[in-house]
Amino acid sequence: MTRPLAALLALLLAGPGRADPAPVPPPDHPPRVVEPGTVVLVRPLDDAGGPPVVLAVGEGGGVFLDQDAAAYAVERLHWEDARRRACLELLDARPPPKLVWLGAALLAGAAAGYLAARAAR
Repeated sequence: MTRPLAALLALLLAGPGRADPAPVPPPDHPPRVVEPGTVVLVRPLDDAGGPPVVLAVGEGGGVFLDQDAAAYAVERLHWEDARRRACLELLDARPPPKLVWLGAALLAGAAAGYLAARAAR
């Protein structure tokens, strides 16, 4: 009897979950290491266009992502930011009063049932 109550309590406390999964990286677009001193031609990611930008790689070298891999990196950052905001909203939210009373009633009922079963032995 206590296992179904524990399962119900776990479901009540679990709260809402995130429905959409994390973005999946493109399989054919690995990052490429760029040697120091190399010049790279970079195009903007957005649809607004604009001229390509010429970047000189510094003395530490760098990593170059093609357009699909860079779009994935940006999408992953947006997903992580949305996930972080959703977690903060859940932390700031207060449970509805009826749910608090229901949880307290379930806990008191489980404790009373346990004590009654123990006294019956």
